[in-house]
Amino acid sequence: FSQYALIAQWKTEEEANQFFSSVKTKMYLERAKESYTMQLAPIQSHGLWGGQNPFAATPPTASLGPIVVLTRASLRISQLLSFWRHVPSTYRAMQAAEGLIMAVGVGEVPIVQQATLSIWENAEAIRKFAYQSGFHKEVIKKTRQQHWYREELFARFSAIATAGTYLGKDPILSAVAHSFQ
Repeated sequence: FSQYALIAQWKTEEEANQFFSSVKTKMYLERAKESYTMQLAPIQSHGLWGGQNPFAATPPTASLGPIVVLTRASLRISQLLSFWRHVPSTYRAMQAAEGLIMAVGVGEVPIVQQATLSIWENAEAIRKFAYQSGFHKEVIKKTRQQHWYREELFARFSAIATAGTYLGKDPILSAVAHSFQ
């Protein structure tokens, strides 16, 4: 309960700038020990969030650099125990995955609406973890068999700009700098 995420979408860059320059936003950020902001462009998205896909209107594009992945699900109440039993193992598998830069879980409504925001070196790293990792493939299979989700959304983004730090660094800039070494 000490870490928060805001995922927002604006119609124009001007609207986003107004939000970030507002007095209320500045007051909130001044109270934070740390803040990290990513301006993202959708690459690919499927599924629903609140009955719609907020990222579907953008045609798929390619990204050569790090890719930000948002996975979001509304859990079925009857499947909460089964879902949460698998979270620790899934988290460990993800943290050990080759090409993962960072991952953080965020609860929209704690316990029943969950999201993971992760940053990967490239699309190949995501593909290997999502579709070739034996453990993750098993979890995907259980998700379908046990109908864990009422609703789910998977979206990929490229980072246009970043500001601030997460755990003392800018994960995307650090990854890009590391790839040039």
